[in-house]
Amino acid sequence: MVDRGVSEEVEAQTCFMISSVPYSDSKLELIRRHTALDEDCKVLIEYIMKGWPSKIYIMNDKMRVFWSYRESLQYIDGLILKNNQIFIPVCLRDEMLSRVHEGHLGIDRCKQRARDVMFWPGMSRDVVGHVRACATCAMHAPRPRREPARPHPVPDRPWLKLGSDIFEYRRKYYVILVDYFSNYVEVNELNSICSKAVINALKEQFGRHGIPIELVTDNGPAYSSAEFKKFLESWEVRHTTSSPHYPQSNGKSERAVQSVKNILKKCIDSGHDFHLSLLNFRTTPRDDMDSPAQILMCRRLHNRLPMSRKLMYESVDNSKNYQALMSHKKKSNSNYNKTARDLPTLKQGDRVVLAGDNIGRPVKVIAKSSEPRSYIVEDAVGRRYRRNRRHLVARQPAPAQPGPAVSCAAPQLITDKGALPSASASDTPTSIVTGPVTRSKTRTHAGLGLDLNNLF
Repeated sequence: MVDRGVSEEVEAQTCFMISSVPYSDSKLELIRRHTALDEDCKVLIEYIMKGWPSKIYIMNDKMRVFWSYRESLQYIDGLILKNNQIFIPVCLRDEMLSRVHEGHLGIDRCKQRARDVMFWPGMSRDVVGHVRACATCAMHAPRPRREPARPHPVPDRPWLKLGSDIFEYRRKYYVILVDYFSNYVEVNELNSICSKAVINALKEQFGRHGIPIELVTDNGPAYSSAEFKKFLESWEVRHTTSSPHYPQSNGKSERAVQSVKNILKKCIDSGHDFHLSLLNFRTTPRDDMDSPAQILMCRRLHNRLPMSRKLMYESVDNSKNYQALMSHKKKSNSNYNKTARDLPTLKQGDRVVLAGDNIGRPVKVIAKSSEPRSYIVEDAVGRRYRRNRRHLVARQPAPAQPGPAVSCAAPQLITDKGALPSASASDTPTSIVTGPVTRSKTRTHAGLGLDLNNLF
């Protein structure tokens, strides 16, 4: 019953307000019964009917979250309302969150749906947690936002750290080497893309310019074979691989491929000599730095442009070139990081979704990889993958609802159609099952004892 002190006009308005709330009669009756059973609701109703304390610290600890809403709360016909929104007791909140998320709308739309008809303190936070815990939404979610740039360290001398990649143009394959300091590029045409052909090309370049300390590549078959590993070990070259399906982590080689491929296209279309164009590329200064050829060889290479004899004997200051390179990288990283933020770190056992081109797959985090921002994950059938953090969409568990332990067995609850199943194929614990070996190479992940043949 409506409080007797309420005027007939207010009573008419409140009756109209309750009748206009988009809840069925059975749902309103269910909320009334739970409101009457909930201990916190009983205390809240007492505050509403008898008056609020003069100071917040006098209140019951659990009720202090309602202090800022005290002027807008009403108790009418067995329901607690805040303006036109019905207060939902603790026992019904999971059900309401599931109904709000029907249709798998996004976080903002779900918040708007909930705010339109219902209320409880922290409701927006609970809606966010419920949506993020949805396995279906996670599988169709876009990749996480980009993280701050983490560039490769650059040595202060040329030809100590190289990047390599293979590209194809007009049914011909090429392998490139690019120096991280000087940006000097070497290109070799390949008769095949097997490891042996790539090794022969690299041997030729190492024999000409010297053996580098480190070689950075992707995880292509030519670079991940046992033969290639044996070659680098015998030549004492450290091998660093980028995250699978994440070319950005091998960005130096990717940019070099774009530049060389663009030169190659123009030369073929125009009939110009590709090697002469490559010479011009190597002898062109860049960004307040000497040309790649000058930095690598400490001398100018003669080309078809006229050059004074004085320039031929000009010395090269690589310390100045290194400072200019670092200054340029710092500025570039600063611009990139303006819209980037760190993603939350994943822990062993976390349930995540491996983002793909069309739909993601539920996987479990097995361990943190030694490579930066990379993780070893395992799918439902036991296959393991190494992926960058940007490939992994975190699934946040649904937050536990706060409140007293109130028995909800008396009134029958509506079935929670939107709730996640307690177990699925991806959630079932599995023994470590190795997938099919796709490479002849066998190597062990440092510190983890994982067979990397089964990382795709």
